[in-house]
Amino acid sequence: MNIIEATKKAMEVGKGIINKKWTIQRYYLLPTNTAECYLVIPKGFNIESANACPRWNPNADDILSDNWEIYDDVSTD
Repeated sequence: MNIIEATKKAMEVGKGIINKKWTIQRYYLLPTNTAECYLVIPKGFNIESANACPRWNPNADDILSDNWEIYDDVSTD
């Protein structure tokens, strides 16, 4: 799905998103409506305890990609 669809669904269910084409998947993105925008959360950390990095900056390939999916399992990676 594209990033808009993934963001809408993630916001509805309270999950993050990830691009399945990323070769290194050490983190997922948590979309927010805060000043921090998308939070970068290390995989394996829960949202409350992670030192999230604010304001993910996508490049054009990220925005145009149709490889986004919901990141469901924050506890097992």
